[in-house]
Amino acid sequence: MNDCAEIHQESSIQQRLRALIDQHHKNLLREIESVRPVIQAIGGTKPADCHAVQQSIDITHKIAGSSGSMGFNEISEAAKKIETHLNSLAVTDEDMPAADRDLLRQYFCDLEALIATVSPKDSDLYSAEDL
Repeated sequence: MNDCAEIHQESSIQQRLRALIDQHHKNLLREIESVRPVIQAIGGTKPADCHAVQQSIDITHKIAGSSGSMGFNEISEAAKKIETHLNSLAVTDEDMPAADRDLLRQYFCDLEALIATVSPKDSDLYSAEDL
């Protein structure tokens, strides 16, 4: 392959990657909206019996994984923090203490703020040159 063809191919790959990053960004905005009512539904009940806890674990796990893959590492880490906190609570048969609910809501607010302020260009992959 000649140099011009390689440059065109790299450009095409970068354009497709940027399109995926743009789509992921749009998905993040929708997903965070779907998590808010679920997080708010987690009350003082036993986390092991609460469907909202498992829903939140599933959604934040997805956000963490997909965001990491798309170069949004800070969002990935913030979502992992929620997932880890929920997983540690999900094994207990005791009511969720208010301090844990407050911490969970703070973690969610942190994640929500990150997602609200990030743009596709903030992805580590958006301007990646070595693909």
